[in-house]
Amino acid sequence: HPAQNKQHIQEVSHSPVPKPPRIKPPNKLSFSQLETFQTCPLKYQFRYLYGLATPPSTAIQFGLTLHNTLRDYISTLIKGRQTSWGLLQECYEKNWLSGAYDNPLYEKARKEGGLATLKLFFEQQKEEKSTPAFVEKSFAITESGFLIRGRIDRIDRLPDGTYEVIDYKTGSAWKKNEVDKDMQLTLYALACRDSLHLHVSRLSLYFLESNEKIATTRSSEALDTFKQDLSAMTSDLTKSDFSATPGFYCRWCEYRTICNQAEVF
Repeated sequence: HPAQNKQHIQEVSHSPVPKPPRIKPPNKLSFSQLETFQTCPLKYQFRYLYGLATPPSTAIQFGLTLHNTLRDYISTLIKGRQTSWGLLQECYEKNWLSGAYDNPLYEKARKEGGLATLKLFFEQQKEEKSTPAFVEKSFAITESGFLIRGRIDRIDRLPDGTYEVIDYKTGSAWKKNEVDKDMQLTLYALACRDSLHLHVSRLSLYFLESNEKIATTRSSEALDTFKQDLSAMTSDLTKSDFSATPGFYCRWCEYRTICNQAEVF
């Protein structure tokens, strides 16, 4: 009957759109997951719960090449091999990702730039008084039922017997006050204290392309406060409805085309 059909259509059109089923967050977390959730819960949901990963950019691929090159190089030094520029070049050639660059001219320029960056790194390392002790050191800490896992790029033993955590970065160097507040370094310091049982007296971000190492520290009180922050973060994650938190970072977000709340300027 037409009148009945019309009423049925109206009822259907006014029905709320069902939300997709809530996926429970995993009880194993990485720093990247925590950072993404803090930036935008919806981005966290897209990437880690729905598995909508996007291909890494050429900048990320380049950063990965430098990280892997230094991992292999420093590993051989820890095993007792003599430092040499030839060895570092070998590691770079082995880790270069040719398929990551569409344009051969751009790839050539990027590769030469990377080599120049590594040369600066090599010369700088000659001046260092510290001794590499660990590379890509894994850790796991438990907080409120969550296992938070990660890997520290490098840990050096300093002349006084304490340790320095070093995290490599590509891209522009940060300001000192940004390094002082960096959550990743704080997590690494907490992991060294509570999981790896290493006395860390220095935390550094090493900006490879500008050859700048910016150091900071974390007090024991700061680490205790951060433990409470971690507990609050994991609690928020458990209860979250994964709503978007739009802001200036939307313009760089890989999910902006499927997010109806993105602020794109």
